[in-house]
Amino acid sequence: MNDTSESRKTGRHKVKVADEVWIVTALLHRESPDREDFEVAEIMERARTEKVTPELRPGVYVHVNAHCVANRAPTPGRYRVLLETAPNRRRLYRPGDIGWNTVSEPDGRFMDDETFAGLFDGDALLAISGGPSATLEPVLLRSSARRDVLCWQRGETVASPAELMHFNGVDAPAIEARAKALLGL
Repeated sequence: MNDTSESRKTGRHKVKVADEVWIVTALLHRESPDREDFEVAEIMERARTEKVTPELRPGVYVHVNAHCVANRAPTPGRYRVLLETAPNRRRLYRPGDIGWNTVSEPDGRFMDDETFAGLFDGDALLAISGGPSATLEPVLLRSSARRDVLCWQRGETVASPAELMHFNGVDAPAIEARAKALLGL
């Protein structure tokens, strides 16, 4: 992308830093639709190579890490264009994602780190839900354990509850297989 010569002289750019972060992350998603998220370093490298502005602005890094991240403590801009999916990983914010300021107890006041680690940090964390995964995201994002989620995919008409659980991948064999995979067994 090119800027006008006037913006090069003044250091002012028509594209805001938050917009630049969204653009480069959207390009990564477009080029790799099978990927759920990207490392912060990948987003930064794409910003360097895409050259939305002639020089990579210093604010891009802080925007990728904090200012644009919806499920982090709000900053003055409250841009909410990215979601932290795991430590050092981001994806584009989607409708239905949970932002920090939309929950009754944001992550910073919900539970102190020591108590949280005692409950949710171990060799692996497998979150299982009979509904959508969104309610599990705050715990999954905060945990430093290897983690994965099994959740209800959709309702179908089948002959028995066991068949329905199997169809949705939340039966005992699926849970066991996912837990073993997380543990590397």
